[in-house]
Amino acid sequence: MFDDELNNFLNLNSIKFSILDKQVFNRYVKIENYPFIGSRISWSKLKIHISKPFHELEKFIDETFNIILELNKNQSDIILIGNDFKDGYNIEFSKENLELILNFLLDYPGENYLFELEQQWCICIYDVLDFGLSELKLSLEDK
Repeated sequence: MFDDELNNFLNLNSIKFSILDKQVFNRYVKIENYPFIGSRISWSKLKIHISKPFHELEKFIDETFNIILELNKNQSDIILIGNDFKDGYNIEFSKENLELILNFLLDYPGENYLFELEQQWCICIYDVLDFGLSELKLSLEDK
């Protein structure tokens, strides 16, 4: 687990954060607003999905930030959970903080997630950078 490294990074970069209490953490870990195939989010089932390789981080942020900003307009924090961390984190939201955190997470091998507080949007850092909204595409059965 890399909690000490994350805590040091957040402190070094003056990013305000708190550790989620276990009950809140357990609620976020379920990632209930998203469809899954096995243990991974089924990104193709989401209405909006943006995926980029790690070397296109700047382009990824450019394409997703306005969506994130609109959905986060009344909230000042985002949630970070992941396979690399024992704890969950409530982190002060800003574009600069998002860029710093994503750059930091690129160096860690596990599946790590950033969410808006209500999980309306999600970023996953694993094999690639994935972004999606919790709204599902309409299927033929829905029409």
